[in-house]
Amino acid sequence: MSTGDQCVFVRHDRFSEARGYPAIELMEDIALSKILRRRSRPLCLTPPVTISGRRWRAARSMAHHGADVVAAPALFSWAPRPLGYLSCTKVSTADENHEGLRTQGSAAAQPMLVQIFAKAPVPGAVKTRLIASLGERGAAELHCRLLRHAARTVALARVGEVELWTTAGADPALLHDITGLSGNPFRMQPDGDLGARMSVAIADGLARAPGVVLLGVDVPGMCAEDLRQAREVLAHGYDAVLGPAEDGGYWLIGLSRRARGLGNGVEGEAARTGALFRAVAWGTPGVLQATRERLRSLGWRWHELPVRWDVDRPEDLRRLAADPQLAALVADLMPRA
Repeated sequence: MSTGDQCVFVRHDRFSEARGYPAIELMEDIALSKILRRRSRPLCLTPPVTISGRRWRAARSMAHHGADVVAAPALFSWAPRPLGYLSCTKVSTADENHEGLRTQGSAAAQPMLVQIFAKAPVPGAVKTRLIASLGERGAAELHCRLLRHAARTVALARVGEVELWTTAGADPALLHDITGLSGNPFRMQPDGDLGARMSVAIADGLARAPGVVLLGVDVPGMCAEDLRQAREVLAHGYDAVLGPAEDGGYWLIGLSRRARGLGNGVEGEAARTGALFRAVAWGTPGVLQATRERLRSLGWRWHELPVRWDVDRPEDLRRLAADPQLAALVADLMPRA
């Protein structure tokens, strides 16, 4: 069974299907092993593994051995276990100080700012397309649970400061209870359409942090590894990062202060980021493609995270209830057949 002292190679599509490491505080490596084991049998290798961030970035590829997972057996206090899935290995690091990351400056070690965008959990004002299935209070409760789930995932990622951008009618005590955020991390979304509100929030964040990631709470499949990857992307020269959604939108967008001229105060940030968000048909299947075209026209480099699905329509409730890792979010809210 996979633990933290092993080296496990997993195909990107399989890792994405498993939604990365589960958002739990302990034994997430073992939990991931169990998920992958249900999908395919691994190929277990015998040599020890020496890893190097520099070599990985140079090669960017591995030979495919006809298996979805490649693992190496144990080198130290325990023997390989005949589980047909993962054995253990002691992993040594060729560059313990991650010199390959450090060569591009200290940005890799700098935390980014995470902005959670969520409406105030007011019954009748949130998850309106699910009210017919759950009722006003049920839809509001689901919204609270998705917000709590997103906040916990962000906390597990440990990528930087977190703030919640919410709307009128929010009860600070309730939001503290839901999110577990300490201090005064709540900010009010400004007026305007979704693009205008996101533009103001990101510009505000970039005036305070070298990188900002803004995300919604409707994507329960988001994992901590997604956020860590977003931070690394922005820290190593990319201007933007996107989290594509199945419905043609995106569930995450991040920008770096270094992005082609950003960094001249809030007004300067707003002028540049505004180009990404103006005149977009929000809520339609063309949002993601329109954003890609804007990024391309700006000459910015961007990276895309795994595609995720969001909970927005009645059929999404059934999909949520059928997922053993996420069913608890909705199980007691669904009407009985």
